[in-house]
Amino acid sequence: MSSYLRNAWWCLILGVLVCHKIYVSHSKARGERKEKVHLQEALAPKKQQQRAQTSSRGAGRWRKNILLLGILGGVSFSVWWFWDTNEEIIMKRRETLANMCDERARVLQDQFNVSLNHVHALSILVSTFHHGKIPSAIDQVMFFSYC
Repeated sequence: MSSYLRNAWWCLILGVLVCHKIYVSHSKARGERKEKVHLQEALAPKKQQQRAQTSSRGAGRWRKNILLLGILGGVSFSVWWFWDTNEEIIMKRRETLANMCDERARVLQDQFNVSLNHVHALSILVSTFHHGKIPSAIDQVMFFSYC
C-alpha cells in the first residue's frame, strides 16, 4: 500500500510542476499579447492581421502544452505501473523461493531419518552377530564360505 501512496505522490508532484510551468508560460504569453495589441492598435490596421496570427500561435502553444502534459502523464503512469507490477512479481518470487526451500529442507530431513534408520539397523545386526560370540558369527560365516 505504501508503494501506491509513494507513486501517487510523485505523480501529483510531477503534475503540479507541469501545470505550473504551463500556467506561467501561458500567463507570460498573454501579457506579451496584450502589450502587442496596444502597440498594434497605435500603429496601423495592417497589424490586425498579425494579431489573428498571434492568437492562433497562442492556441498552438496551448495544444503543445496539453500534448506535453499528456505525454508526461502517460510516461509517469507507465513507470508507476511497471514499479507496481515489478514489486508484486518480486514478492511472489520470494514466496515461491521460500516454499521451495522449506520443501527441500523437509526432503533432506526425511533422507537423513532414513539413513539414520539404516545405521541403527546395521548396528543391531552387528551387535546380534558379533558381540558376545567367540568366534564371532560374522567370522564363522566367512570361514565356512571359504571352505
